[in-house]
Amino acid sequence: MQTKKLGSVIVGLGMIMSGLVAGNTAYAATTIDLYTTGGFGNLNQFHDVGNSAGANISIYRSTGVVVYIDGVAYSAPTGGAATDNVDLVLTNSVGETIVLNAHYSYVRKQVNSGRTHMWVTHWTLESGSIQVN
Repeated sequence: MQTKKLGSVIVGLGMIMSGLVAGNTAYAATTIDLYTTGGFGNLNQFHDVGNSAGANISIYRSTGVVVYIDGVAYSAPTGGAATDNVDLVLTNSVGETIVLNAHYSYVRKQVNSGRTHMWVTHWTLESGSIQVN
């Protein structure tokens, strides 16, 4: 009886381990659709981007682009351009790549307070996709 229990524990552990290995490749060779997400204040950043995979995705844009998928950072090797509707190849620290294609929009509003006048830009991620290679 002891051997049988030990055998089932080993089989169970094997199933858990194979589940963990399969979990690491959950997004392998797939396309993740991105849903409309409002930007974070005036910054060109998008946190908790809604997506078809249910992944935790954040996008940071300035002179370059950095995308976080479930805590893993992907960026362009040379900084990359924060362009719209262009397939942008991003790489993580171990050489894995993704391809980001996204469409952004913005609204500029003038804010007046006494003699102070400034323009505020509100960014929105309209749509897009991430191809995980």
